[in-house]
Formats: sequence, structure tokens, C-alpha cells
Amino acid sequence: MPTGTPARTRHSGVELLRIVCMLQIIFLHVADHGGYTHAAGQIGGEKGLIMWLLVFLCRCPVYVFLLITGYYSAQSQSFHTGRRLVKTYAPMLFYALAIPAVVALTGAGNVTGTDWIKGFFPVLSRTWYFMSLYFLVVLLAPFLNRMTAALTKRQFLLLLGILFFMLCLWQPAAKIEPINEVIGIKKVFNTDTGKSLYDFVFMYLLGSYLRLHPLRPVPHLRLACVLTYGACTAFNVALLYALPQQNIGSVLKYNDNPLVVVQCVCLFLLFHSFTFHNKFVNAVAACSGGVYMIHEHPLVRTLLWKSWFDLSHASFYRGHGRYLVYIAAIVVCVYVLCVAIDWLRGRGFQLVGKGLARLRKPAPAAQKE
Repeated sequence: MPTGTPARTRHSGVELLRIVCMLQIIFLHVADHGGYTHAAGQIGGEKGLIMWLLVFLCRCPVYVFLLITGYYSAQSQSFHTGRRLVKTYAPMLFYALAIPAVVALTGAGNVTGTDWIKGFFPVLSRTWYFMSLYFLVVLLAPFLNRMTAALTKRQFLLLLGILFFMLCLWQPAAKIEPINEVIGIKKVFNTDTGKSLYDFVFMYLLGSYLRLHPLRPVPHLRLACVLTYGACTAFNVALLYALPQQNIGSVLKYNDNPLVVVQCVCLFLLFHSFTFHNKFVNAVAACSGGVYMIHEHPLVRTLLWKSWFDLSHASFYRGHGRYLVYIAAIVVCVYVLCVAIDWLRGRGFQLVGKGLARLRKPAPAAQKE
């Protein structure tokens, strides 16, 4: 979720997409951790259908972030990634230590010795699966960029085609009965429902391709993107209802569902077509990484979805005609609060950095000597 784009060159249409994707991620966490999917699925009927439509409309935000990173990093041939790695790692280390400290001081939860030890190693301990994988992609990015720069357009397309077949067709097919009796991936590769380094590198490369080999102008691009995105959503939901849940149903929910990858590209192309500059949008989008790390920290996740916003009771949906408004309010409140916290963290880092710079700066008398 880090921006991956220098502030002076930020495309506000894409920055707005970061905001939309982070709101989608919070909603997916409401659905998953908060129990919305479980409860609405039990009720079924109209409420179940609405829930699945919303879930599949919000299915691709994680991949969009990687595609954006690949798009803006593609033309960099520099191997000097130390500063970028530090910029990615510093907020991780801060939140991995600050959140347990706040939870312990306020008595909001139980912080164990293991939590403290893991806080010092946020990448290795997988405090946030996304951030660990993102850090690895940043580490590999210079090598990936050199490789893709040497490929022709045809070779690059062939590479993406091979990866798409492996990750989005072969892998899901190996999870479907009875196809899995013939096709398998055991001891070959496993993408863990689309949350693996394989998938993150694939989406990074897809973003790189869109930057290095821009698509030709498409008539009515925005309309085509919206219609394709909606059609993929509707088709996913139709398959979910038409086929057994325990069979293809679970595979449809994977991040590397081929229709989800198509949705990802459509969403990026749609927002990239909006060419405008807005400082407020850029500033809010810059907090995306912080929003993710705050609300998805294991300790905060437990507080949010088990203590404060437990929506796993079916009676809530039967008794509240405006439950969707309530869910939307939760998503917005969590987002705004996390943005405010991360903005304050960023300002604090800036002030500390300026203070250290002044301390390192020689005194005027020393400069004359």
C-alpha cells in the first residue's frame, strides 16, 4: 500500500484509486473478520445475494496496489534501493512496536512477549502478510526492471501469458473437484489463494508492461472498463450460485481468479484515464500503507472485529433494514481515523528528520574556518 510514486509526479486519478482500493480492503475485512459474509451467507436470499455482489465488486484491491507499483517503478534502472527499502520498512517497524505499546498501556488487550519480539522483525514475523510480500517485491524490483527492459513486447506478453496460465488457470483448476484428480500443483507451487510472492511479482510485471508498452487509444475506454468490471462481478456471482460452494465456489474467492485479474486492469485503466491534480487526494492516498498497517495489525484486528464491530450475528441483518449504511459508516470511520493517525505519524517523522538535519549542519563559524 505504500505509494511508490514521488510526490511531485503523483497522478491524482491513480491516487484516488488507492483511496478507493483501501476502502474496499476495509470492507473485505468487515466481511471476513467482522462476520458479515458468515451471517449474510446463513440468511441467504436477497441479503446473501447483496453480500456476494459487494464482495466481488471489491475483490481486487490488493492486486491493484501491486499493479500501480509496477507501473510507476518499471522505468527505473537503478540498483540503489536502500532508501526505498528504508522508507517501506520504517513505518512497519514503527507500527509493529507502537501498536503493542498502546494496547498494553491502555489495557485494551493482552500483549505477550512473543508480540514484542515479533514487533522488532515485522517482515520476517509476517505481522502483515501484504507488507512482507511488498517489501520482497521492492527488494526484487531492480532485477525485475532490468529483465523486463531487455524483453521485446512480444517476449514480455509471452511471459505474462505463461504466468497467467500458471497462477490464474492451472492453480485454481487444481483446487476444483474432480479436476484435481488429474491436475495438481503439490510440490510444484502454491499461491495460497492468490496471496503469494508468485502473484505479487506477476501483478508487478503486469503493471510494468502497461507502462513500457502503453495500450493503444480505445474508444469509450471508461465505459468499456465499467461494463467489463461489472460483467466480471456478475459472472463470478452467477458461477457461485450455479456451482457447488465446496467445489468451485471457494476458488472464485481467490485473489488470482482470472476474472479478478481482469477487474484489476479495468479499475486501473479507468482511474488512470482521469487526469487531474489534487493535493488533498494525494495527501490522503499517501497514508494508504498506514491505514492498512493500523487496522490490520493482529491486536487491532481483534479489537475491531471481535469487540467493537462484531457483525457475525444473523439477527443484526434481520432486524436492521439499513445495515448496509451501518457497514459503510464503519468502513469510513475506520479509514478516516487511520488516515489521521498515519498523517500525524508522518508529520512527526518529518519534524524529527528536520531536527536531525539541523544537528548535522555545521555552525556558521565552523563553515568560515
